[in-house]
Amino acid sequence: MPRKTDTAFEVKGLKEKIDRRYLYKDQKVIHVLVPKNLRSTSLLKIKPPSITDDKTWTNSVFYIVSSIISLTQKKRFKGGNKTKGYVSLKATELRKILGVSSKLILDTLEDAGVIEIDNSYAVSVESKGYRLKTKYRKSPVTFVTITDAKIVQKYNTQAKLYNALQREKLRDKAYLVKWFLDDKLKIDNVKALKYLELYESIVKRHLTTYDVSKKSQQEMLSHIDSSIQSSKSIIENWHTRNITFDSKGERLYSSLTSIMSQLRCFTTYEEQELVSFDIKNSQPFHILLLLNPRFWDKPKRKTDVVMENLNSELLKYLKDNHLKEYNTTIMLLKQDAATGINHTNRGIKRIENTRPHFAHEVATGKLYKFISDSFNNKFTTPEGFDPFGSKELAKNELIKLLYFNPKKTGSPSIRYFNSFSNLFPSVAAVIELLKLRKFQDFSVLLQKLESTILLGHVCKKIFETDSSIPMFTVHDSILTTKEHSEKVERIILETYNDIMGVVPELKKEEMSTKEAHKNFEKAIDKKINKILFDTGHQSFSKKVTFTLDDINDITKSGVFKKKDKTLLPDNIVTITFPWLA
Repeated sequence: MPRKTDTAFEVKGLKEKIDRRYLYKDQKVIHVLVPKNLRSTSLLKIKPPSITDDKTWTNSVFYIVSSIISLTQKKRFKGGNKTKGYVSLKATELRKILGVSSKLILDTLEDAGVIEIDNSYAVSVESKGYRLKTKYRKSPVTFVTITDAKIVQKYNTQAKLYNALQREKLRDKAYLVKWFLDDKLKIDNVKALKYLELYESIVKRHLTTYDVSKKSQQEMLSHIDSSIQSSKSIIENWHTRNITFDSKGERLYSSLTSIMSQLRCFTTYEEQELVSFDIKNSQPFHILLLLNPRFWDKPKRKTDVVMENLNSELLKYLKDNHLKEYNTTIMLLKQDAATGINHTNRGIKRIENTRPHFAHEVATGKLYKFISDSFNNKFTTPEGFDPFGSKELAKNELIKLLYFNPKKTGSPSIRYFNSFSNLFPSVAAVIELLKLRKFQDFSVLLQKLESTILLGHVCKKIFETDSSIPMFTVHDSILTTKEHSEKVERIILETYNDIMGVVPELKKEEMSTKEAHKNFEKAIDKKINKILFDTGHQSFSKKVTFTLDDINDITKSGVFKKKDKTLLPDNIVTITFPWLA
């Protein structure tokens, strides 16, 4: 193990590199995306009399419209739900760029039929929801340039502040940022794009075989288009990639986190293939820490993974405004601990033969199967669909019921959560407590808890053990090179045991073109089923089998091009996939 002085000296040098590399340079103009059919000439016809300058008016509109487009693209199909395209525009942030006239601009655009507002959106996310009108929403987009001096100046001011905050976070995690500074993380863009092209072709063809409405089919195709375009852009601009930290969940975002998961198989570091360690059942597993009464105690050190260190503001709010609920929940957790149901390896072993308990089901990897069995045929729809009819379906619904908005009346997750509460009362009590201020608080806290352990403890320990070990994080997983995989695996398990008293089950995967090939059909099947689930067509789910048209796409030969959809018999031909050539 290197001496602390050695690692401290290296970190100092890394921070200086980060300062140089991520220094913000003022933009002279701003390039933004707007609908092609939104022209300056038509905007001038609706300009309010109080805004005298034409350029200020059109540039302000373009800035707002581009913000809506950008936020919509980020929100699309997020969280496993269909989206109506409404997004929240933060009034305070808009005023910082456009001044006090931002509200007038929004009102004018609504009156003129450029944007529309979903007032019901305000109930669920405490903000109005905006989207472009159909005419502009369906238009192709194009880049326009904002040149108004005041807007550009204010934009630069805000961008500098954001950049300074980001730079500080990057400096704090210099031992992770290090591996992005040397530009040795590469992607085989030729093979990755070939994979993506064929993947897109086959997924789209199979989506068109379902007997659904034209609108539903367009919705499904839009889903895959969004995913494909995003990954293509990352591959084609790999050399210009950047990394950021999420200020809420403290997650690190990079090209690796944003790209389609199977495309990571085409990445290498110093021409070495990578190995991924993924924490199985990550979200339920990290909930175990919330169930430990010590998590709610005062910290002894700043590095302790406890509630006060993760979100002292929320903890104070709960004690000041919901002390009864807080005390009741802590009492439930202490009762569990007093009866021997604690969340350590020893405690989980002790309750192995007692009644089903959340900690035991999670630690043994049986939670989703247990939920599926417990809810079997309990919530079957009139059409005969059982949302908990399989382990995979139960997993999807469980994640949704953990994070749903309890104030959103009519959500089926309310009924599901009530049944979950009967099974695991102390777990449900913690979740309900953490949603009392805002329902998003629970998911954000869980994200921050996960990233604090992985980024702040595991990765830091890896660096302090051997600063030559490459490591890249993708939310709840760590990637490294093959030669260092055993050491990284050991440190992950040791660190979790030190913090939580229980070790996670790890899924180890090799990131290689052969692995991408081996899982190609599985990846397609998974994507199609996810699209069907996200767009409300769960009952149409079926396993993908390659058709003759699919094989024709792979070989590019035209030999198998036929009018019918006859399936290719087994062993009729040997296929060479383009990314293996």
